[in-house]
Amino acid sequence: MESVKRHPNLFNKNDSALLVVDYQERFVKVLPDNKNTIENIKFLIHGFNIYNVPVFVSEQVPEKLGHTVQDIKDVVRDAFLFSKKPMSCCGNVEFLGELKKKNIKQIAVCGIEAHVCVQQTTLDLLWHGFQVHVISDAITSRVLHNKGIGIEKMRSAGAIISSVETVLFEMAYEAGNEEFKKLQQLFKNDTRQMMRDA
Repeated sequence: MESVKRHPNLFNKNDSALLVVDYQERFVKVLPDNKNTIENIKFLIHGFNIYNVPVFVSEQVPEKLGHTVQDIKDVVRDAFLFSKKPMSCCGNVEFLGELKKKNIKQIAVCGIEAHVCVQQTTLDLLWHGFQVHVISDAITSRVLHNKGIGIEKMRSAGAIISSVETVLFEMAYEAGNEEFKKLQQLFKNDTRQMMRDA
């Protein structure tokens, strides 16, 4: 059966990856929407796990800023974890090499800070030829005004601004299969709205 042609800006589960940028212990106390952002990242990871899409996790000088927060580590499985000193994840040649080895074309990016490491990573990924989907409800900054600045700069450079639900349903494509049933169950068990309403 011939595959259906789809718009190239739709995120798909093939040749794609999720990158979680620098969500580390030292930052959480100074992030104004930390709890919601962590829950959105966790939800995103659960969805990517359903579709067996590779997950990459970066840590900025972890010896000083601590490691990835436990809540996120608890839901990541078989992630490619790497540390860095440059703000951009692309400063780590092993990370770039792994993307190329896995033939990754599309990358969904989440984490912190939206206007620093997320933004610089996104622009460098674009420069290296990847299509980048910035998950707007799974990134944040210490000052929320700077999140908006980061998003605008990434959009103007060619990044696709997306959301947790948007990217997951784009990967799903069609209802009825086993993966979609698991995704439905994930949404049925979703506690994020209750947190927002509290």
